Amino acid sequence: MNSDFQQLWIRNLFSRRRKTLANILLIVLVMIPLVLCLVFVDSMIDGITEKYILLSGGQIQFTAEKDFVPDDLRMQRTLNAFCVMYSADSHASVMMKGVGDGFFDSNRLEQISLEDGWETGGNKVLISSSVASVLGVKTGDKVAVMLLSNPDDAVKGDFNPVFRPAMLSVGGIFSSGYRQLDDNIIFADIDWLLTVCKGETVQIEVLTGTNDTAQNRDMAEDLMRTNPKLLNYTIWNERNTEVFENFVNSKQMILIIMIVIGAIACVYCGTIASEVFSDNRVTICTMRLLGASESQVRRTVFLYAFLVIVAGVLAGTAVGLLIAFNLAPLLRVLAGSGFSGFAMYLLDFDIRFSVWSLLGMDVLISLAAGLALLLSMRGNRKTAPLELLQS
Repeated sequence: MNSDFQQLWIRNLFSRRRKTLANILLIVLVMIPLVLCLVFVDSMIDGITEKYILLSGGQIQFTAEKDFVPDDLRMQRTLNAFCVMYSADSHASVMMKGVGDGFFDSNRLEQISLEDGWETGGNKVLISSSVASVLGVKTGDKVAVMLLSNPDDAVKGDFNPVFRPAMLSVGGIFSSGYRQLDDNIIFADIDWLLTVCKGETVQIEVLTGTNDTAQNRDMAEDLMRTNPKLLNYTIWNERNTEVFENFVNSKQMILIIMIVIGAIACVYCGTIASEVFSDNRVTICTMRLLGASESQVRRTVFLYAFLVIVAGVLAGTAVGLLIAFNLAPLLRVLAGSGFSGFAMYLLDFDIRFSVWSLLGMDVLISLAAGLALLLSMRGNRKTAPLELLQS
C-alpha cells in the first residue's frame, strides 16, 4: 500500500465526524481542568502573594531605630501594633499598621478599593469592609481601641503588656478583595501611633520589584552595610509563614492533580487506537489483502489517533484559557450573592500565564499520549487477510 492509499484511509477516518468529534471532545474536557490549574489557580496565588507583599510588609522588612528616616522612595516607615477595636455592638482583634503619607502609592492603591474616599492623619483610621461589617460602623463613626503600647518588650522576652485606650474616627473603608488579609489589618497615621506606642524601633518596608529570595537577600545585606540604623531584616516569604506555606502546599496539590488528570488523559488516548482497530476490522483486512503490511496499518492508525489527540489538546487549551479569563467575573457575581464559601478566595486578580509553560504542557501531554498509543497498539493482535474471508 503506497502513501497515497494511507492518506486516503486517514481522510476516510476523519470523515466519520461524529466519532472523531466525540474523541476530540473528551480530550478537551480533560484538558480544561489542566489549563485551569496551571493558569487560574496559579494567577490567584500570585495575586494573593502580591497583596501580602504590598500591603503587609514589602519584599524586605527591616527593623530600624525609631529616628531612622529613609531617603529612598522604595523604603517606607511603618509601625505595627496589636489592638482590639470596639464599637457599640461588637469588637474585633486586628493589627494596626501605622503608615506615612507616601505609603499608598499607585502600586498599593491598585491592590485596594475605597468606599466614599478616605482621610488620613491624626486619629483617623482606615479599616477594611469586613472589619466595618463586624463592628457595624461606617465612615465618620467613632470607634474605641485598646492598643498594646510596648510591642518591643514582647520581642525582648521581658514582656509585661501595657494596653492604652484611645478613641479613633473611621476615616475610610477599603477592601483588598481577600478576606483573610482584610480581617487582620487596618491602617493608621504612623505619627499618631508613635505617640501611643513607646517602642524604640520602627519597621522599614522596601519594595524591590522582584520576589526572588536570593536577590532580595543580597539587597538587604547591601542596605544593612550602608545604613547602620537598620538593625535586622526579614524577606517576604519569612513573614506570614503559614500563609506562604499554604501557597506552596496548594501548588504541590495542583501539581499532583495535574499529574493524575494527565495520566487519565493518556489512558483514554491509548484506547483510541484500540477503537480504530475494532471499528475498522474489515477495512484493515481489505488493506492487508491489497498488499498493506502490518507496520503500515499500525502507522496509519497511530497517525490518525495522534492527530485527534493533538487537535483535542490544542482545542482544550484554547477553551481552558477562555474559561480562565472569564471565570473570575463569574465568581465575583456568585460571591456577591452572599455565599460565604467564596469569601476565603481572592476573586479580583489579573490572569497571568506563560505561553511557553502552556506549550510545554501541551507537548508533554501529546508525547505521553503518543507513548500510551504505542503501548496500546502493541496489545492489539495482528490482522490477517484471511479474517476478511472468515467474516
